[in-house]
Amino acid sequence: MSDGLLQTRAMFAPETINVEERTVELVWSTGAQVKRASWSRGDYIEELSMAPGAVRLDRLNKGGPLLDAHDSFSLRSQIGVVQRAWLDGNEGRALVKFSRRDDVEPIFQDVQDGIYRNVSVGYKVHKTERDETGAVPVERAVDWEPYELSLVPIPADAGAQVRSEEPTPTQLQQERSMDELNQGAQATEAAPEQTFETRAAAPAAPAVDLEAVRAEERRRAAGILDAARKLQVGEELAHKLIADGVALDEARMQLIDARSAEERKTPALSRIEVTQDTSRC
Repeated sequence: MSDGLLQTRAMFAPETINVEERTVELVWSTGAQVKRASWSRGDYIEELSMAPGAVRLDRLNKGGPLLDAHDSFSLRSQIGVVQRAWLDGNEGRALVKFSRRDDVEPIFQDVQDGIYRNVSVGYKVHKTERDETGAVPVERAVDWEPYELSLVPIPADAGAQVRSEEPTPTQLQQERSMDELNQGAQATEAAPEQTFETRAAAPAAPAVDLEAVRAEERRRAAGILDAARKLQVGEELAHKLIADGVALDEARMQLIDARSAEERKTPALSRIEVTQDTSRC
């Protein structure tokens, strides 16, 4: 159980966009397993129970916020509000409404155009059941509470996006490092020439925009360093998370964990101030 908020994948249902009402329906959880890492517990697989009694929906249904990439440091980061949240079988769903502020208008337009597709849910786990029979332990959250929904460039699961769409090159960056991309290009150049029949039968490989990948990596590193500064966590951990290729949402989670651990170790200080009464009796 973590003291900080966790995030996981979700996705828009684009066919539900209502431009006049500025609303859209989204899936904020399917209960799918997601690989996690914690300094205290190591690698584990998290699974969110979607049983009605396992999910606390009161907070979302009382006007839970729709945030810009889990940024809760400023009111300007709230770009909308949750109007209604509910469970539909094994899916958690919500109807969200976007703000009419001028700075939110481009975001809502990009949602309509299919540019922004990924959503992540911030939540707190109150109770888990741990299964260590497999190679990697499974922690099943049997009592958990969604706190907020966020529009994000990359969710915790790179495959989480609008259904029936193919992953973008930016999302593929989570799975392939720059070295792997370069090695793939070299292998392509060194491969023997194919015959016309072989080329015709082979499916075209998707083009990878290396500049987009590099830009996304710069954005990830800047986001991790910014979160470390705001949480007042030493940059040593931030640089390690950057070097390890940890996704931005997961890095924020670990930084929150580290901040909570520091606060628990720091004893509360009290001060007694002695003053002298100089008045005469």
